[in-house]
Formats: sequence, structure tokens, C-alpha cells
Amino acid sequence: FPPVGSPDGGAYVTAGDLDRFLRAVQAGRLLSPELTAEFLSPHVLCRETEAGRVHYGYGLAFQAGTTGEIIFYGKSGINAGVSAMLRHYPGASVTVVLLSNMEDGVWEPLRKVHEAVVAGV
Repeated sequence: FPPVGSPDGGAYVTAGDLDRFLRAVQAGRLLSPELTAEFLSPHVLCRETEAGRVHYGYGLAFQAGTTGEIIFYGKSGINAGVSAMLRHYPGASVTVVLLSNMEDGVWEPLRKVHEAVVAGV
């Protein structure tokens, strides 16, 4: 059971569910064209890093490079005993979905996948 007060109420998803959800949003099948554009856009600057800027949007986080291009956007999740990452790299047309049955299980594989995608591997 999820901890009391968990905002998702104990939702369960598969990697395929997350991939289908993001593809449906990107294709405009879930929201109007205006809301799709808003959902897939950064809105608030969170922090600046050596690699660029991190922004928040309406449910997604966005990593922009030093010239402003969006390197990736996505959503992470963590709860007692689980972690998840949904990330899309628009420049490479790559979507990454990682699920783990450990709270910190997605971060190391994500670093390796991120390096490979950014390097064009």
C-alpha cells in the first residue's frame, strides 16, 4: 500500500502505460492543441546548471541546454520501495521509461542512458 497522503492514491502503471500516455499526449489525442503545446512547454525556471537550465511545466520538468534547446523533458516518481522515470529527448526522438522496485533504482541506469542518448549512441 502507498503511504498515507500519497497524491496518486496508489496508482500502478507499466512501462508500456507510461510510453503510451506520453505518445498520446504528443500526438494530441488527450488534450486540445493549445493545451498540448502548454503541457509540452517549460514555464518556470527552477535552477541554472553548467549544462543549462532546468524548468518546470505543467507536470513535467525540462532540461534546456546552454543555448536554450530542450535536451529532455519528463517526470520522475518515487515512493516507498519504488522509483520511476519517464523522459523524452526531442532531438533524438527517444523516449526512456525506467521502473524499479527500489527507491533509488532508476537513477544510475538513467545516468548511463542519458549519456548514451546525448552522445548519439
